[in-house]
Amino acid sequence: MRYENLLASRYIKAQKRQSVFTCVSIAAAVAVLTMIFVLYSVCMNCLESTYYSNAPYHLVFSELTEKQGEAMADFAEVRSVKLSRTPDGVSAYVLFGSDIGDREIWLQNAAKQIGAPEKYERSKYSSMHGAYEWNDNLMKMDGVYDGAHLVKLRIFCIFFIFAILIAFALRMIIDTAFEVSSKERERHYGVLQSIGATPEQIVRIITYEGMRLCVIAVPFGLIAGIGFAYLMYNVLLKAGLADLFQGMTAAKLSLPFSVDPKMLLVAAVVGIVWVFLSAYGVGMRIIKKTPMEAITTRANNVEKVKRRTLSGLLFGISGSIASRNARRQKKRFAITVLTLTVSIMMFALFSTLTETVERSITSFLPIAIYGISEEEAADIDFEFELGNHDKGISYTEAIDPLTESGQFDHIAFSVDESFQSTESNDPVYVEYVNREVYTQLFGANAPVSYDELISSGGYVYNSVCKDYAKYADQLQSGSLTLNSGYLTLPEGTDNEHLDDAGRYVERIRRADMEEKQHTVDIIGQVSIEKTSNFESFDSYLLIGAIETHENIAQEWFGGFFRPVWAQCAYAKKGADDYQYNAADLKKANDWFRAHSDIIGSVENDEHFFDDSFYNIKWKTHSIMATIRAGVLILNLLIAFAALINLMNIISTGIANRRSELASLQCVGMTDKQLDRM
Repeated sequence: MRYENLLASRYIKAQKRQSVFTCVSIAAAVAVLTMIFVLYSVCMNCLESTYYSNAPYHLVFSELTEKQGEAMADFAEVRSVKLSRTPDGVSAYVLFGSDIGDREIWLQNAAKQIGAPEKYERSKYSSMHGAYEWNDNLMKMDGVYDGAHLVKLRIFCIFFIFAILIAFALRMIIDTAFEVSSKERERHYGVLQSIGATPEQIVRIITYEGMRLCVIAVPFGLIAGIGFAYLMYNVLLKAGLADLFQGMTAAKLSLPFSVDPKMLLVAAVVGIVWVFLSAYGVGMRIIKKTPMEAITTRANNVEKVKRRTLSGLLFGISGSIASRNARRQKKRFAITVLTLTVSIMMFALFSTLTETVERSITSFLPIAIYGISEEEAADIDFEFELGNHDKGISYTEAIDPLTESGQFDHIAFSVDESFQSTESNDPVYVEYVNREVYTQLFGANAPVSYDELISSGGYVYNSVCKDYAKYADQLQSGSLTLNSGYLTLPEGTDNEHLDDAGRYVERIRRADMEEKQHTVDIIGQVSIEKTSNFESFDSYLLIGAIETHENIAQEWFGGFFRPVWAQCAYAKKGADDYQYNAADLKKANDWFRAHSDIIGSVENDEHFFDDSFYNIKWKTHSIMATIRAGVLILNLLIAFAALINLMNIISTGIANRRSELASLQCVGMTDKQLDRM
């Protein structure tokens, strides 16, 4: 062992330049691996901080007495307990410090021990479970129950697969470094074998050399990797990651850069294993030759020389000789070219992939959620109930504050009403739309202008309506007589009263309204099977302007209040350089929250903002921008490592061909031609 170790040490000292290049190659590979693993740990820590800031507990156990709440701190698995008094008792906010196994069994046993088993079984607020709530996200990140370990392991495995793919690309760099370093010493190893060294000793010499270089290169690689990770982390934060994390919690969030020693250990181990495999592989290749073959074989032997080459035509004699030298070292240059190709390919692939994914998400979600196209969804960021039925606020009272806020554009809404046919008891459905909906429905193909629809107070009829045939003669005459004073039954009515379109057909008489006949003017014809943003229109016979509804609502419908569904886009979205961001989403959220009395769905739906188009598009854009920035830096590092490898190959080739280069100078090659070659 001492003999092999001594020779490995002397080879490193005797070939300082090659040793330095090999160390740089190893350090560069380890630095990239370190950066990847450190960024993974930082990302997981940031997620944990985000989940903790949003809900700083693993478990909240409610409706307890103060004594029962304090008893929750007596369990060995519990790290801390904070008590909060409520009208229904004390709530214990619990953080665990160790694994609790099956969490439901743990809580059931804990409830029995503190004397509150009934609180685990039932709650007056929930028919599904007791007076407790788990913070699933934080428990998964901290890994404090059985299911969390599997989730965390799955996340790490997905990440590790990606890291291993990068590591394989990096091993090419290390392989090339050892290949270059050992290729020129094949004769030396042949001499050693001829005087009695065994093949195992030759392999150990090369392996020890690699391990000695690791002692120098790996620490530098770890330090450089931490520095690159810090730089890249700040780039990612500015690219959109900070907004993404901040948008996941209402609390003020700190996103510190932290280094997990376990991730450094993983990166170092992977780097050392890669160096060992490369050195061992080179040693096994060398000992395949007999000592005589290793001593007598001419290095870089040229089997065939082309008289004419493209490099020679473009760059003269310097290019021709450079081309021949490249062909003499095929394996080395092939690995370097492959590494550079992988770098360029990854950049092109991820850049195209992220753009495609972002475009696909923004295209697919409108279709999946609303059944509309990407172009039609461009003007939709929020969908909400305009007006508040519980507080008696109609859409007419809500539309002005929404418009005057200046934050929202493309406000689209419609009101549906129903009449009774004078010829039968069948309902006739009418949709009153605002200018935005009318434009979305018809665009330049409108049968009459919206202004004409307002000024005339008339209607256009939908020729695809299933009831069209019943009223064909009257519609063609330009008018239709209908009865008002009736309403369709509200939601909750038995399904027996639904027609084919899903509308309630049984009608009730308004007690405070007289039945009146109204003749409406028909000024156009349309054919609508579906609207772009709202439900199917094929059941609506007539379409009128929202201004017409406001004029007749009191007389025809008794001013009966009904909230309507509206859609709008954030106003800055119309700007050419506008990007979705957390700040604008917060402004919109603040406005909706401040006006929850007139926007009914905001008050009643806790997921209103999470499910909005704006939130989805903003998160998608932030994630993709972050990935693009990360992949760009990663590719630059891989390309940098490949260039180091290329310099190693070229400089080694020059050092080992000094006599050849001197001969070229003797026969007339100038210094300029030599440098160009």
